[in-house]
Formats: sequence, C-alpha cells, structure tokens
Amino acid sequence: MRFIFAFVAAMITTGALAAPVSDDDVKQAIMMQARSAYHGDCMCPYNSDSTHHLCGSHSAYRLAHGSAPICYDRDVTPAMMAKYRALHGG
Repeated sequence: MRFIFAFVAAMITTGALAAPVSDDDVKQAIMMQARSAYHGDCMCPYNSDSTHHLCGSHSAYRLAHGSAPICYDRDVTPAMMAKYRALHGG
C-alpha cells in the first residue's frame, strides 16, 4: 500500500496528470498513470503476457506481493483522489 501512496504522491508533485474535473476523470487519470509506470506485461488480470495469453491469476494484481496495482476504478481510494484534488485544484 505504501507503494501506491508514494507513486500517487510522485505523480501529483511532478504534475504528471492534467486537472480532471469529475471523480471518474480523476480515477481514470490515476489508473492510466499507474499502468504507464508499471514495468512488465501482467500488472492487471485483463492484460496479456508476451505470448498474448490473458494474465488472469498470474497478474501482479492477483498475486500482490507487497504492492497493490491500480487496475480498476474501485482501487482508487478517496485519499488518493483527495490528495490529487488538493494539489491540482480539481
């Protein structure tokens, strides 16, 4: 969980995201940035690996060895959104 907050804090302080207005826009922006920062093929269950097979239960999201990838809008916490909005005025 610390990874997520450190990651979101880094995104926010570097201005990596534009200032979306709606909650859905903020969630999508946070998710998109999380995906772009992930190194590997299988961050989320719906991704495909290098052999074009669905990652499913082999994804980092399902295995979660200390990190908790942001794959779905339900993974974006109110605290992440509040931090984003506080720094971006959205």
